[in-house]
Amino acid sequence: MMLFDQFNDLRIRFKLLIIYSAVFVLSLALVSLIIHAFVRKTLEKNIESELQNTTTTILNMVKTAADVSIKNHLRAVAEKNREVAAYFHDQFSLGILDEATAMNRAQEVLLSQTIGKTGYIYCVSSDGVIVIHPKKGLLGADLSKHAFIVEQMHRKNGYLEYDWKNPEEQESRPKALYMTYFEPWDWIISVSSYRSEFNELVNVDDFEDRILSLRFGKTGYSFVMDTHGTLIIHPALKGKNFLHATDANGRRYIEDICLRKNGKIVYAWASTRTIKGGSIMKENPLCASVLADVAEEIAIARFLIDDLARLIAKMAGPHSPELQHVYTMSQIVGYRVQQGTLRAVNRGMELMGSAGYAREWHAEKHWRDIKTIQSYLCGVGAEVPVKMDTARFFFDCKEI
Repeated sequence: MMLFDQFNDLRIRFKLLIIYSAVFVLSLALVSLIIHAFVRKTLEKNIESELQNTTTTILNMVKTAADVSIKNHLRAVAEKNREVAAYFHDQFSLGILDEATAMNRAQEVLLSQTIGKTGYIYCVSSDGVIVIHPKKGLLGADLSKHAFIVEQMHRKNGYLEYDWKNPEEQESRPKALYMTYFEPWDWIISVSSYRSEFNELVNVDDFEDRILSLRFGKTGYSFVMDTHGTLIIHPALKGKNFLHATDANGRRYIEDICLRKNGKIVYAWASTRTIKGGSIMKENPLCASVLADVAEEIAIARFLIDDLARLIAKMAGPHSPELQHVYTMSQIVGYRVQQGTLRAVNRGMELMGSAGYAREWHAEKHWRDIKTIQSYLCGVGAEVPVKMDTARFFFDCKEI
């Protein structure tokens, strides 16, 4: 009430100033909220667009590598079986076998092979009639109305992909086929199987470095995971399975990713993690093993430095006859402690990586600097001088 009375006692120009100021501040706050919402929405849209474009790039990269691997494999099998057909045709041409026997023997060889897990070899004539097939009921069948058979009749050679659904199946699945034409018997030799059966043919090394080079902001990275939650490509956790991993809210987000396979997912990622079983990370045997390795390296370094300190304390002075001994032991201890420190930090960084990088920690920045310096000063051969001095002292080597 006093405040209202004080306001009434003010001159009109001060009242107007206060009112205008209040309106200005409110307007500014309202505009700021609108701008903030707009900017946030724009940023989210741009981030989502970048992630989507990068994911599409990775998908095309993997698909191209898979296509090349599958095509080369099927092509090699198809061309080898054309050579088989040519061999038996030569046997017929030389009069060693009659044509029917030569064709039957070639057919036996073709049908004896399994492509992938369930694939097979079949032959179709240039009219679209099945002449060789593992299912006897299809022999002589005219399949010229099927789109992929029409394509085979037209091309006769080359790689082909198509979808196929067996009568007992609910959905069609993509198949891959390579065909080559053996003209003397009018056989389009076709090597076919489902694409999913050729996963082991894909060489991850062909594109792993390119995928890992794709970064987002300071800490974002790309990774590839199979539908069982095993990381195929990852900066630090390649080969590990995280199907039951949970985020900061206890949500099994990896299971969600494997189930959905496509689209956007948002999950909470914090510095305190729980893993399978709901336990704290350090209570997990794998994480505890990493911590034990770090503790072991620290303990060994302490013992080495303590022994070196005792050795130095026994020296009579700078001209002591034990000076060379102390110098050599100093080099050995320094090298071993340096390597132990690097191993301990490496294992610690792996543990941090298994938790996920919620933000760009200073430790990560410093570690990258250390690794850069190490590549210049402590690369291959950096330990050679230490080893040579050690050999000279303990084994009296004089020629090195």
